[in-house]
Amino acid sequence: GADVGYGKGFGVPTSLPTVFSLSSQSLVFNFSQHDNIRAAASGLASAKLALKDMREQVEEDVVVTYLNMDSDDRALAVMAQEHGAATRLVTIVQDRLDAGQDDRMSLLRAQRAAKQIELNQLNLQDEIGMLSDHLSRLIGLPDDRLMAVPGSIPTLPSVPVAADSENESASAGVRAAEASARSKQELAFGESRYRLRPQMSFGFNYSRIDKGQNDY
Repeated sequence: GADVGYGKGFGVPTSLPTVFSLSSQSLVFNFSQHDNIRAAASGLASAKLALKDMREQVEEDVVVTYLNMDSDDRALAVMAQEHGAATRLVTIVQDRLDAGQDDRMSLLRAQRAAKQIELNQLNLQDEIGMLSDHLSRLIGLPDDRLMAVPGSIPTLPSVPVAADSENESASAGVRAAEASARSKQELAFGESRYRLRPQMSFGFNYSRIDKGQNDY
């Protein structure tokens, strides 16, 4: 640190008449120093693991959203076929009604089934739009270019293989929590040693003193 001050003084001085002062202080030895270093290392590891866990969560969200888009696209294609069949059925029932071979209730049931399929199509289209918007926010691309490509989805592993791979190691979030707890433990241990044990430090000071600006 550095301090500068110079000027004419009157009366009894409350401190040394220092023109300038240079000082430095550093820690030589502290019993809790290594604990603090280990706590900082654990805190850094916890932050890295937390970042990794967040990335894995985003990646999982991207995969789930993409799979849902593909599933809804296939369901929408099947529903389009069902709507075509329901529309043809309405035409057939209408022709039968005109020919006097069917009743009005049958026509209403056929029309109701066609309208229900049409409503399900609209709901699926809305869901696909929301999934596309959500996926665009996750990957940072405009949603008007996003569509699920069935050939890009690999075959999913069997359930036993997936379970074995999950048990190989704890998730990044669990390890981040463990590292954070370890950092707090090291800090608490170092704090207890800091209060109960002495420490050594090194200090240096150089000051230029001038008594000419004061009568005392």
